[in-house]
Amino acid sequence: MLRPENVDCFFYQTTVCNQPRCPFQHRDQSKQSTVICPDWQIRKQCRNKQCKKKHLDEEALKKFFRCPIEKKSAACSKLNCPNYHARQRMEVVEQTEYVRGPDPVPMKEKRLWNKKKFVKSDNSRTQKLINSSCQFIKVALKYISSAVNEQRLSISKGKSYIKEILHTIFFLGHIDMPSIEPNEVLSSELFSRVTTKYQDVLQKYKTHLPRRPPYSVLLDVVVESTGDANVEAVLDQLTDLNQKMFIPFSENEWCGNDFFLNSTVVSFCYFSDFVTSKRTRNYFGGSVSCKGILQREVFIDISCIATWNKAVSLAVCLANMSKTKHIQFPPYVHSTAYHMIIGNVGCSGSEEHQSTKVNTSLAAAAGNTGTALAGDGRIKGYYSKPPCQKCLELFPDTRFTPECSEHRYPAPWEYGNCAECEAVSKLLNAETELNKRISLPIPNRISIDSRYNHLLINTFNTDILILQRQCRLQDNLRKTKFEVGAKILFYDPCIDDSTALVPAQ
Repeated sequence: MLRPENVDCFFYQTTVCNQPRCPFQHRDQSKQSTVICPDWQIRKQCRNKQCKKKHLDEEALKKFFRCPIEKKSAACSKLNCPNYHARQRMEVVEQTEYVRGPDPVPMKEKRLWNKKKFVKSDNSRTQKLINSSCQFIKVALKYISSAVNEQRLSISKGKSYIKEILHTIFFLGHIDMPSIEPNEVLSSELFSRVTTKYQDVLQKYKTHLPRRPPYSVLLDVVVESTGDANVEAVLDQLTDLNQKMFIPFSENEWCGNDFFLNSTVVSFCYFSDFVTSKRTRNYFGGSVSCKGILQREVFIDISCIATWNKAVSLAVCLANMSKTKHIQFPPYVHSTAYHMIIGNVGCSGSEEHQSTKVNTSLAAAAGNTGTALAGDGRIKGYYSKPPCQKCLELFPDTRFTPECSEHRYPAPWEYGNCAECEAVSKLLNAETELNKRISLPIPNRISIDSRYNHLLINTFNTDILILQRQCRLQDNLRKTKFEVGAKILFYDPCIDDSTALVPAQ
């Protein structure tokens, strides 16, 4: 039998309880839980005073906390109503419909995977991430050191880029399952040097978030040291770095590191003013360069919160809610994307030739190739590709090259994954006059994730979209070993606490 003294207070669990003598349980340790205590589920009481799971289920929610308006078989129209709601709610505020789904209900505890079985079955993926991280760091550090020595990059910029790459890769290893430590990625000598010269990197990768994936950092290094005007030179340099990051296959796998940290697509864009005929410089961006649903969601949410131009962030957040135009540019923003071409390594000559032939025909069908195709079956360069459906929805006024064909690219990935988002964001952040001229339509409908109903109870503007991303980011990070605090902290690689570049190994 359900008794109030054995049931968690819904108001205390979600927001705040204002009852001076509340008969329900007020337990802080269960606030972050989404599962029902199995003992409580059976007996409707739990004797463990340290229990971190919910003493609450759908029956208790409906009996003690349901909105009185819903109890009368009517729909509640107050989005800031603190009671439990089993139905969808909608309220119109300044001509915008705000829709909240039913409040989430704690779920039964799922059986956990056997840890040994999980690690064993996932060992191949874990090893690929370690290989990718190790190879990426070695190649990136050598390239940055060379650019600094040749005075194509300043010493301060070189230090900053090295620290950012190390921090981002260590962060990705930390949130992986099983977690990967920096000393598993670096050689003992290099780890010792990093420990000595970049202590803050090792101190903060567990508590401070990066602002972008590792390949986006490397792309900036290449563009800054090569120059943005010559797109072919940038692509050639990226192809050379990609080839150096490649690890030959083993155990019937075509690639030993599977390019876990490399962007598959690189894009550049620029603005050519139709009235004045003035043209901006080229701005480059890469697709989200990490594997795993959680990892991609984490970096897209980080970008929306702290990295991208606000217009791009809002467009990405709104994309799932409306089919109207999002960012509207003055004429004309131009954009071209290039897809990495990877051959099949380790197969027989006929298979390799067939793979190269397929890649060549694919590039020819999509447009011109960014770099010449190699004959070694490894990295073939880049081919220019039409925009995917999601890019057309996000940036409808953009002039894409090549133009979109009748057979549009399928886009199973999430909005914000594409390289165009990063490139356009850099364009708008740098070109302030252009940023003032763009328009972002006011949405006529905003859907609020029911998981965050009570965290966003008093927000009624587009800020709620960014706050939702922040909530999802924190939820995802809590599934990992990352230390999630009350405030989201970001790592700043520009704080100079080191004395010299780490020599390339």
